[in-house]
Amino acid sequence: MGQGQSSAQWHSQIRNASTTQIINGFDPTTPSETSYQLRWITDQYLKKKKKKLTAEDRDTKLLQLIQQHDDEQAAIIACAHAMSPEAVRKLLAAGLRISPGMQFNVERYLRAIQAAYQVNPKAVTDLEAQWAAALLPLVADKDHDAGRHIETCLSLPEKGIAPDLLRGSMVQGILRSAFAKFAARLEELTNECQWAQAYASASWLSIYATQEAAGLPGASDTVGKLNMMFKDWLMWARWRPNVFRI
Repeated sequence: MGQGQSSAQWHSQIRNASTTQIINGFDPTTPSETSYQLRWITDQYLKKKKKKLTAEDRDTKLLQLIQQHDDEQAAIIACAHAMSPEAVRKLLAAGLRISPGMQFNVERYLRAIQAAYQVNPKAVTDLEAQWAAALLPLVADKDHDAGRHIETCLSLPEKGIAPDLLRGSMVQGILRSAFAKFAARLEELTNECQWAQAYASASWLSIYATQEAAGLPGASDTVGKLNMMFKDWLMWARWRPNVFRI
């Protein structure tokens, strides 16, 4: 089988083995049966090479397969385990340079980080994977109430995140957009007199308005973000309705 035929067969097998439902729903900390199958296809592809590949050659070849495949996340899950951590990280960083700003691309990028972490955890740190997982629901726009996801993001430290994968400007942009949606959601609930739901959505803010907040790790940074991105946060944090009457 020629080189072109071998690559075409790989692409076909990966398409057949992967489904959008399974790939988009995987837990990045728990490899699924599908991810094992995708990696097996790549392992078989490499074994069929007549010439023994150097580590650099293997990185180059697998990078080409990923870039040519129509489902980037599936391709990364299939190939990243057989690549050097440096090559995987360079691949991810290149994706960030190519597609800054657009929400759909940011979602794909965060999923790519999760995929790489699943199969090659040396390429992505635990903290970077946690940030990708926390930011993803905010850009996927599938959750009507962004508050709990914002809370998760604010609880994560930013120190230790290399800017080649998660730019500060990208993270801040996602959080600003999420806060705007969160504020709009709270206003919508109050306009509809859904006080109980509004209180449940905003109650997590209260801890940052108390003296106890001073003792929380990173609390001052969190308050700074709240002041900058959600101007009415203190009003919601201090709101104490009679929960038995709302």
